[in-house]
Amino acid sequence: MSLSEIRGLSHAVALCLLICPVCLFTWQTSLSSVLHKIPQSSHIKRQLRYGNEWSSWTTWSPCSRSCGGGASVRTRMCLTRNAQEGPCPGEPRQYKICNVQVCPAGSIGFRDLQCAAYNDKSIMGSKKFQWTTFVGGSDPCDLSCLALGQNFYYNFGHVLDGTPCPTETDGVCIKGQCLRPGCDLILGSEKRADACMVCGGHNTSCLRHRSVYQDQNKAAGKIDPVPGEPNISASGNIVLMLAQVIRGAVNHSLYFDNWFSSLDLFVALANKGIPALGTVQKSRLQGCNFSVDTDMKKKGIGTFEEKKVVVVNVEIRAEKWFDNRGVIVASTFASAQPVSNIEKWDRKSKKKVSIECPNIISMYNKFMGGLDALDALIAYYHIHIRSKKYYHRFFFHFVDMALVNSWLSYRRDCDSLDVPRKKQKDLLAFRTSIAHALWMQGNNISRKKRWQQLSYVDRDFEKKKHRGPAKTIPTLEVRSDAVGHWPVVESGRQRCTRPNYRCGKCKKIRGKENRVREYCQKDFVFRGKILEKTYRGQETRYDVQVMYTYRNRFPLIQREFIWVPNLCNCPQLEKGLEYFIMARRHVNYEQTLNRILLETNSYVKSFHPREDQLLRHLDAECVKQKYSNTPL
Repeated sequence: MSLSEIRGLSHAVALCLLICPVCLFTWQTSLSSVLHKIPQSSHIKRQLRYGNEWSSWTTWSPCSRSCGGGASVRTRMCLTRNAQEGPCPGEPRQYKICNVQVCPAGSIGFRDLQCAAYNDKSIMGSKKFQWTTFVGGSDPCDLSCLALGQNFYYNFGHVLDGTPCPTETDGVCIKGQCLRPGCDLILGSEKRADACMVCGGHNTSCLRHRSVYQDQNKAAGKIDPVPGEPNISASGNIVLMLAQVIRGAVNHSLYFDNWFSSLDLFVALANKGIPALGTVQKSRLQGCNFSVDTDMKKKGIGTFEEKKVVVVNVEIRAEKWFDNRGVIVASTFASAQPVSNIEKWDRKSKKKVSIECPNIISMYNKFMGGLDALDALIAYYHIHIRSKKYYHRFFFHFVDMALVNSWLSYRRDCDSLDVPRKKQKDLLAFRTSIAHALWMQGNNISRKKRWQQLSYVDRDFEKKKHRGPAKTIPTLEVRSDAVGHWPVVESGRQRCTRPNYRCGKCKKIRGKENRVREYCQKDFVFRGKILEKTYRGQETRYDVQVMYTYRNRFPLIQREFIWVPNLCNCPQLEKGLEYFIMARRHVNYEQTLNRILLETNSYVKSFHPREDQLLRHLDAECVKQKYSNTPL
């Protein structure tokens, strides 16, 4: 067969695959018989693979609602060209949110409308009821309706697609599932707007704007208006001055607190094409009369009211939401709908309750949460200063801001390195470490030898010489021997009415005779690891993990507390090390205290294999010495 015939045959096979994939099996025998006759030196193009793929998306269906947020759907088909590859990856349907504008006042809610469709219809036999929405059903995407005048509700199945989901902000129920839209308005999409307000961006398109103001009038509260802009107020002029760098409303929105907000500011920003949202003082909303906090408190937390005002052809919506107190938020682009449910701590019931939260409040908390969190963290451990000079307060406030931002950066770096939260420093520990590092700046932090005398001891001696009679100070050899000391009670009355304690030198128990006597007479003989050390009153408590028991008159558990009746680290036990411990049981007269007591002269020794072997053969010595105590 010539090369031209082979090419013609291959083109015929490719045409057959395009028209009918089944032809592949019909041509298999003849094609294999031809291919084995082709010389090895011939160059033939590789056959193309044809897999399954999606068709183009259809157009979006009409929105399920005319206002208040609905859902629209579009579909696609999987074109099967190879039955062995399986179905196409992905979903055949896609939903997006639509018609998010607020419904006119007095409109019936979408859930109420669905429940009303079952009015005067036979349910549970021949009974007929009037239905309204029931909040608190088992599933947020189920149509739970309450029978008017009755004490029960009925579940009619899933709500219609496009019904707002009360448990998720901006969530919509689709086929019984609560889906949140991405920034592309596609329900279930993972795309989110980055810090530059670009949908699906990577924070690479932001433009940083810095402004340095050096004007004495500004420091005195006098802010000149921006040329070409209205003169609103000092705070409003600042916002308009900073907003000069914004070119239109594309990917921009402004959020501010009640120090800046006013109706004139909202109008000025709307004329520039910039949407705005912020908290507002009640005195700056002329003509908007909201209920007082006492009346809203009677209705319960989560109560809100909405007012609409039109100023110079600009529509502004204001919401008053009652949480622990009333807060007023106004916006030129956001409103109360859709209303979501959030969990808040109820002081009366002492548990978390679900309350309604308008959409405008959720947006404010989302984008202003960083500033509020900064103020809250600064308030925890801020630098106290009594000076009334404003520049002193400014300076230390900036120091607090730098510390909080540094701690947030430290936490972010630890999270990126997969450091567990338990091992990360909290804000107080972080500030303490910074203070310690600044205090040690320029000092010699090399470790001193234990026999070297510290400089501050000599200074203390000089001060004590001018104070009159004082307590006897231990000699230099006692102070610098690096050995723990036990307390000695002094009977002489001095300045303090409480007994005076000073730490004497610890007495170490050594020798075979003391080892045998302590082993046979003490209630507990075991090997333990010191896990924690805490001071409680005039005693020291050790958290000990019991590793091995030798002789016990009373049962022991794996973790025990051991009490030492002093604060002088005597006997000397270090955290993280293992020791042989011989202690006794301590029960008070009232039988209310039962604990393990490690006395000052108890036998304690660091773990060593030789000591372990010696303790294992001391039971015979107890019998030989005729000690009365016998273990369990």
